[in-house]
Amino acid sequence: MDENFVYSSGIAIQHVKTKGKWACLVCRGLCDCKSCIGSKQKLSFNINKSVKKKVIELKPPELTEIQLLYSEEEIWIRLQIREFIFRFGEIYGFENRLLSSLQNVQGDWRIKKFGAYIVWQFLIILSDTTNYELINEEKKDESIPQMAKKILNGWISDKKLDNLYFDKEGKYHALLQVLNSEGMTGRRWQEMAELLALAQVKDIPLPTSRDIIEIDRMDIDDGSDDDKDDLNIRIKRYQKSTNRTSLISVKDELKMINMLLELLLYDTQIRQSLVAAGQKSMTKELRDEELEFKKYQKDWKQENLKNLMKRTSLVNRIHLLEATRGKTLELKQAQTDLDALETLIRDEDQNLSKKRLELYIHTFKQEKRLNSLGSDMLGNEYWLFNDILDHLNNATDYRNSEPYWAYGVVIIGPGFKKSQQEKKWWFVKGNQDMKLLKDWLLNESSNHKDHSIDLKRMSETIHERMKYLVSLENVVYGEGFFQ
Repeated sequence: MDENFVYSSGIAIQHVKTKGKWACLVCRGLCDCKSCIGSKQKLSFNINKSVKKKVIELKPPELTEIQLLYSEEEIWIRLQIREFIFRFGEIYGFENRLLSSLQNVQGDWRIKKFGAYIVWQFLIILSDTTNYELINEEKKDESIPQMAKKILNGWISDKKLDNLYFDKEGKYHALLQVLNSEGMTGRRWQEMAELLALAQVKDIPLPTSRDIIEIDRMDIDDGSDDDKDDLNIRIKRYQKSTNRTSLISVKDELKMINMLLELLLYDTQIRQSLVAAGQKSMTKELRDEELEFKKYQKDWKQENLKNLMKRTSLVNRIHLLEATRGKTLELKQAQTDLDALETLIRDEDQNLSKKRLELYIHTFKQEKRLNSLGSDMLGNEYWLFNDILDHLNNATDYRNSEPYWAYGVVIIGPGFKKSQQEKKWWFVKGNQDMKLLKDWLLNESSNHKDHSIDLKRMSETIHERMKYLVSLENVVYGEGFFQ
């Protein structure tokens, strides 16, 4: 295509003769210096408008299929428990040490101890609460916190812990040791199921007395007595089970754990904070933290610039001393000063990354609900699940066999190949592939106007995940760990 650079009058500009057409920034009117911006004599670039601009085609990264070890229902239950722990674990005082196994969604969650700990913590929290919103209108004589306290005290009495400990804290911790040793027996799960029934929770996996009442309400003659007898037999079977048996499956245990965790959200103070978080884009605490980080970052940049200038000066001085005879002592001192300065620069850089990491974590916890990022034009749904490890307090994740749950992007759908129609679970992990995915989504947003907003938002959120991983590398794992 023949292209010429011309003045506004139309007179062609004569440039240095080269194989390709070229014009400097001044000639093209792109220079942003004061002289050129203020100049009235602009030069224009005429181009053949009949030739369409080429659209850059980007290919998405290769997706890797996730081999689901459990049913989709159980996977979602595990994810919901995991996300609850991430968002509210600190509020309810859950111990990070016992929750590290939840990082891998399909890993060994040590259900025996995990279930015992969650139930124990649930009963203590609920029995001590004074303001609880959820009320059973049919049984106003017994509140849910009262029943939790009754169950807790009953388990303590069963093990005769009242005779061994006089203080409440001692009894509670002794009970936790018992639960960790014995696990949640059928009888204990049955009592928790009755509590869930009092809270009017639906689809409880264990039979309860509420089921018998509902059969009576239905007033059906055919087989109703048999159904009631069957329910009574099943309930008594759980009540007699004093060992951790196979009466309840792992999936049902997890389902009940998830139900119990959701009941904690009916505490009045927690509920008010959730409503406030839903009404505001950012809490005052997070806003203050963000302002504090920006101020710290500004001061860091100024100090870092000074340190870099000092380093350049020291390096030049060392080169000069190396070229001069009889300057051994001065050279040694200059090298010592340079090493100390390098250490200071590295430490200050790590402190900045640590503060940035803390801000990322608090920002992620601000989102109180588990939602997908959105969907693309191919019908794929994008999910980012949170990293629940406390990396800032020496928790590491070197041996995680499925790191994409915490550090990658999970995609549910047909994938990127048009021939693929079946819905599957996929993942993209590593900053390199996630950058490719981010760029591809952003590029596709200009080609699919009806999905443009969603695609741009997903691209931005994936970019935030990448920055979080870079901060993790700087603070904990070292450069390139998540590449």
